[in-house]
Amino acid sequence: MGAKKDLLRLNFLLGNSESLSEELEEIHETLKSLAKSNDGAAGGINSWRINSAMESYYDLYSMYLASIGEIQWATRYSFAATVLAESRTGHAESTFSMSHLTKHLMSSNDFKSAMNLLEDKRSYLEERGNGRAWVTYNLARCHYGLEEYDEAIENYLEAINSDLSSAEVLLTSHIGIHYAYKVKGNETDSQKHKHEAEKLADETGFIPVWVAPQVLKTGITHTEADINQFDWQISGLSLIHISEPTRLGM
Repeated sequence: MGAKKDLLRLNFLLGNSESLSEELEEIHETLKSLAKSNDGAAGGINSWRINSAMESYYDLYSMYLASIGEIQWATRYSFAATVLAESRTGHAESTFSMSHLTKHLMSSNDFKSAMNLLEDKRSYLEERGNGRAWVTYNLARCHYGLEEYDEAIENYLEAINSDLSSAEVLLTSHIGIHYAYKVKGNETDSQKHKHEAEKLADETGFIPVWVAPQVLKTGITHTEADINQFDWQISGLSLIHISEPTRLGM
């Protein structure tokens, strides 16, 4: 099951998602059977492993839904994945699911909810000396989305200067800060970071996507109930180098 999950994730990142829906449904049926078989004990699989497998399923399915434009459903599945992950590991570890959940929230224009989750997660991790660069990068995206460009630049720079940043986080941070400086009218630093992004892209094989990050759309508002709905149960892509180029945006 683990190997199947990793292969699906890799194929999705490469854009090979034509059969993803069918394969995910096949995994779901297998998981349902396991869950009904004496808590999975009949197959030597305990509830912890089932929880982990279900988290991966919901997370992958949320990515698939987002890829076909179903952002609201993607957010729901991602939320379920995050709840499963943090019920299993507590709040001590960061997860793919939390990262994807906050990205889905930003895609649905709910930067405030994403920021609430990320700030809570960062505070918890930093108190324990267990920071994560993707948290800082996602916070930069939230600030950019809310047109708080100085705060966005501060967080982009923190991600860029962090020893914990993956090549993906570094590249997307350089792209994001390029646009943030551009909005602020600082063409010198804007072009400097664009050059750094292009250099890093050449070194890694990633293909940068030069599109300005999304900002809060006018006419769409979120009530306090909307923002707080993600606070009641949870506290809050390091990609391997592959031969085919992978597209990365801000």
